[in-house]
Amino acid sequence: MRAFVVESFERPPALAEFAAPTGGEELVLEVRAAGLNPFDAVYAAGRHPIGQPPLPSVVGREGVGIAPDGRRVFFEGAVAPYGSLAPLTLAREGALFEVRDDVDDATAIALGAAGITAWLALAERAAVADGETVVVLGATGAVGAAAVQIARLLGAGRIVAVGRSPEALASARERGADASVEIEAEDDLAAAIAEAAAGRVDVVLDLLWGPPARAALQVASPGARLVQVGSSAALETPMPANPWRTRGVSLLGFSILGASQEAKEAAYRRLLEHAAAGRIETSSEVVPFAEVEGAWERLLAGSRSKLVLEMDAER
Repeated sequence: MRAFVVESFERPPALAEFAAPTGGEELVLEVRAAGLNPFDAVYAAGRHPIGQPPLPSVVGREGVGIAPDGRRVFFEGAVAPYGSLAPLTLAREGALFEVRDDVDDATAIALGAAGITAWLALAERAAVADGETVVVLGATGAVGAAAVQIARLLGAGRIVAVGRSPEALASARERGADASVEIEAEDDLAAAIAEAAAGRVDVVLDLLWGPPARAALQVASPGARLVQVGSSAALETPMPANPWRTRGVSLLGFSILGASQEAKEAAYRRLLEHAAAGRIETSSEVVPFAEVEGAWERLLAGSRSKLVLEMDAER
């Protein structure tokens, strides 16, 4: 079968022939569509903390496919050396989440890894309470865009979207953010966040780290929780000690890789319910699988669109 394959950590993945999977204890899925995530780029380069994929292997963790019994399912993770960027993949039954008939493939993928991450980080790790003010650092990406809407569904009283793209910040305001802060336009980012948050910051969902996280920490309210999820702005940053100690601010880490299947499935079910009811909107760009190499280059360049590869043309 024709698949998107990584054969060396020194070279980018490429379209190549790869042996089709065969069933056994795992299930062979017919892939309908697959999503691209920043995780895929780091993992395919052999630089992710969880380890390296076997070589060669098919790239991609998430997608929507058809199980042998005809169920339409979402999968997040496949059995190595298989991945989502191929017409067929291999998955364990326990890793499959059924997709509602009234949710299309692109939406099902957009609410997959990104949506589940945002939901569990806010609902479980931060435990957002009614009326709290939530600041989303990195609201212009897929996780952040979902987080803005999820915070509203969880009862947040005020939501502040922080990011670099004016267009994406405008979209965040349309989808529930009360205010936004454009990082590059501010000389004093901490003051801008405090003003946008109307003087109170209870929860910070941090997808950036670096200076934005420091700025949010400076204005975090007593008892605030900063949930650290991503580091697209910096891998390391100096942090002052005083806010943690004198204001009792908590720094909490979260990764979907550490969440249980039960928690992820429950979150995904809720997300699809909200999407079907029109309470969550998603934005994605669907491209043919034949154009996967170009989509990969855009992922590496920092594309803000959720890239979804449509597999129909390859069957």
